[in-house]
Amino acid sequence: MPHPVQPPSKGQSRLPLFLLALAFCAPAMAQWPAGKPVRVIFPATAGSLLDTYLRAVTQQVAESTGQSFVVEDRAGASTTIGMSACAKSAPDGNTVCTAVPDSLIYNPLLFTNLPYDPDRDFIPVTNLGLAPGLLAARPDAPFKTIKELIAYAKANPGRINWGTWGTATIPEIYMNWIRHHTGTDITGIPYKGGGQAWPAMLAGETHVTFIGLGFAMPQIKSGKAVPLAVTASRRAKNYPNIPSLAEDVPDSGLGDTWFGVFMPARTPQVIVDSVHREFTKAVRTAKVQDFLAAQGMEGVGDSPQEFTEFLRREKASAALVFKTLGMKASPGPF
Repeated sequence: MPHPVQPPSKGQSRLPLFLLALAFCAPAMAQWPAGKPVRVIFPATAGSLLDTYLRAVTQQVAESTGQSFVVEDRAGASTTIGMSACAKSAPDGNTVCTAVPDSLIYNPLLFTNLPYDPDRDFIPVTNLGLAPGLLAARPDAPFKTIKELIAYAKANPGRINWGTWGTATIPEIYMNWIRHHTGTDITGIPYKGGGQAWPAMLAGETHVTFIGLGFAMPQIKSGKAVPLAVTASRRAKNYPNIPSLAEDVPDSGLGDTWFGVFMPARTPQVIVDSVHREFTKAVRTAKVQDFLAAQGMEGVGDSPQEFTEFLRREKASAALVFKTLGMKASPGPF
């Protein structure tokens, strides 16, 4: 039989009403997801390595929480379409944002009119992982190595077509880095992301593009693509036979491509903590670890504080690269 709540007797301390309210609300506040599908915005094209990785992670989060998740690929305008949608989302936990270096590191250095504020519109949650980048060529390209690419570009100015993901994206930055240090003339062809640039190169539209190393391995093993170099200061642990770009061109210091989870600004801390707990737990599951190993990626799953410090270092490195290349901020296509 229920017992009525008695008022405190004389001499007993009274619990303030607002504390009683918090006590009753705490379990509900801590619940995430809160009963309806959570959308996860990916600011690039479907079918890329990171898109595939994100779906593997969210599947594990869905199984852990019993809640459905919907991955939305919002590609275009150097990832600003997806990031703008994230920035405008309600901070209620029903939208999870993801980002790549272009989104929060490169775009602020190049565009004066971004439709979002990279520092104020997002809360860093965790770095999901690092993906070795690869410069690859189609098999009938007139070069098989970076040295041969440079020699051909010098002898044939403007004849190499390089598939990028648009202005200020990783493939374009590496293209400009090689141009700067070798004095070559290479033509950039923009696509909306790796999911478009990679099949376009395989179809013969371009000679070279940038893609995730693991994602490219099936085509490399079948002879449909030729690996030129990993875009890091060292060779990839799982693929030591592929040279590093730094062996032929000065190291840019940009390293592997990171892939992070963020929440819209003003999201309650209790929700941020829940998102962090579930996504980092997913990274450690056997299924996700098997995926990472197969793709040559490295899972991270760091704390929000560690991720914030990592982003600070990335910004400093990128600023030096952009200064070297003479890349200055200008109005973007927004």
